[in-house]
Amino acid sequence: MTALDALSGKSLAVIPVGSKPRFLTAGGGMLWTLNQGDGSISKVDVKSKRLIATIAANIPGGGGDIAYGSGAVWASIFGVPLTRVAAKCSIVRHWGGRGGDAVRFGHNAIWLTDYFNGRLWRIPVAKIRKSCEASSK
Repeated sequence: MTALDALSGKSLAVIPVGSKPRFLTAGGGMLWTLNQGDGSISKVDVKSKRLIATIAANIPGGGGDIAYGSGAVWASIFGVPLTRVAAKCSIVRHWGGRGGDAVRFGHNAIWLTDYFNGRLWRIPVAKIRKSCEASSK
């Protein structure tokens, strides 16, 4: 990942992240990458421009997306349509099943597509366990 000065375009820092980063989101003072090569999610501090953690999310492969909202990073790939990483404690939780591809956060909900079947789901965050005590599955 390369940090650039928005006005000049000058490179400010090169920050190593996981293998084959493809998707990026911002939230909680961090930049987050979904790394297709190893299925990890990297957490980069915006102010210091340093890698804080690379989280083993175990979701490698093509396609996918990443978003931030409600104190968590939300990732989606084919076959594992939704993965939540708690921003503060990095606990990973997976939901399997049909769907997967694009994911967004807005209006207190996760918006998740099922690319192959042309569907869109709205999942209210109130229905999703949010604490760092949530077990990894």
